[in-house]
Amino acid sequence: MFDEEFLTKYAVMHGTNQHYNYLVLAQTGSYLLGLKPETIRDASMYGHIDGSVVQARLRSAHRSSLHPNFENMAGPTNALQFDEGDDPAGAFPNIKWEQINASRASMVMTGLFEGNIRGAPDSVRKLIKRMTDGTIATKLINQIAGMIAPVEFIRPADELIDILNVHYFGKVAEKLEESLAQSANVKEAFGGDDGGFIQHAEFIKKLNGKTDDDAQDEAA
Repeated sequence: MFDEEFLTKYAVMHGTNQHYNYLVLAQTGSYLLGLKPETIRDASMYGHIDGSVVQARLRSAHRSSLHPNFENMAGPTNALQFDEGDDPAGAFPNIKWEQINASRASMVMTGLFEGNIRGAPDSVRKLIKRMTDGTIATKLINQIAGMIAPVEFIRPADELIDILNVHYFGKVAEKLEESLAQSANVKEAFGGDDGGFIQHAEFIKKLNGKTDDDAQDEAA
């Protein structure tokens, strides 16, 4: 999820696999609360045809999981003050943790949003709109704010929402737009959804925007 540039701007912590893919949201004592967007799924598996399920994981872990770039960062997150005490679950006691051990506590949040990620173009566009207008990120961050109160975020909520919009949901939306464009190309190659049959080689040629001359040149 996070590239090297991201790691120089924001506080990030690693998970069990040692990958730095949790955005740090809050801190209590020596424990950090991180958020990792995980999956966006077709909600029809739950019986909702025109919707998508968005999942994100919360993780509480010791400050030792913080990315080393943190020490060189500027901005509000470098004001974190650590002290010993608490434990992964106890640091954020109002969260209903699902997995707890001595080193971390974690749980998965699930949201349902209109627009099926694997649906028809109009349905996909509904989901894209909720990603690009900030609906999903806003609901996610606001929900977490209520779960950790009275602990506060290390950054203003609107900044965290912007980070998620730019670095995660916005990127997913871009890929979905690319998929929609590809879908339109496929439809055009066949002359419509019920365009009938054509030779497979002809279909591939049309899909790639190649002419007969192009195909002959490649064959040569």
